[in-house]
Amino acid sequence: GCSLVVRPIWEEYTPKYGEKLIVIDPKMAFGTGTHATTAHCLRFVEKYVKVGDRVLDIGTGSSILLVASKLFGASKLIGVDIDEEALLSAEENLKLNGISDYELSTSFSDSRSYDVVIANIICEVLIDLFNSMVNKMQKNGLLFLSGILIEKTGKMEAIILHSKLEIVEKSIEDGWVGYVCKKSY
Repeated sequence: GCSLVVRPIWEEYTPKYGEKLIVIDPKMAFGTGTHATTAHCLRFVEKYVKVGDRVLDIGTGSSILLVASKLFGASKLIGVDIDEEALLSAEENLKLNGISDYELSTSFSDSRSYDVVIANIICEVLIDLFNSMVNKMQKNGLLFLSGILIEKTGKMEAIILHSKLEIVEKSIEDGWVGYVCKKSY
C-alpha cells in the first residue's frame, strides 16, 4: 500500500505512523491524486525517488508529484506546465506543503539533466516531447510516463525501446498504463 495520503485543504486529517501527507487545494479536476494516471506516478515516486534526486515534472498541474518527490528526499524540484493557471496552482500547493525551494516554468529549455523525469500527460504529447525528455535524463536516470491509454501501449513501447531506454516497470490501472524507464547510457 501507499504511505502517501493526499488531502484537500478543507479536510482535517492526522497522519498515522509511517504516513506522509500531501495537502492540496484542488482548483482543477486533474491532479488530486485519485485519477489512475496520477496514482501510477505517486507509486513510482514512492518506490524510486531517492534522497538528493533532481526531479523534473513535465505537465506538473497541481504539483502533487513534486510535493511527493520532496517527501521522499528529492533535493531539486522543477515543474513545467504550459498552462499559467496550473503554475499558480502548483506554486500554491508547494507552499501549502512548506516547500520553498523549487522552480516553475512554462518551458524546459534549460541544459540541466535530472535523475528523475516525470511526465503525466496524454500520449500524443508524450510522443512529441519524448526525445527532449530523454535528453534531460542523467545516465542511469529514470523516466516515469503516465497518461497512456491501454490501446496506445504498442506505439509507446516502440518509442521507448527505439530511444534505447529499458522498461523497468509497467503498471496498468483502469485502462491506463504507466511506465518506469531507465536510461543506461
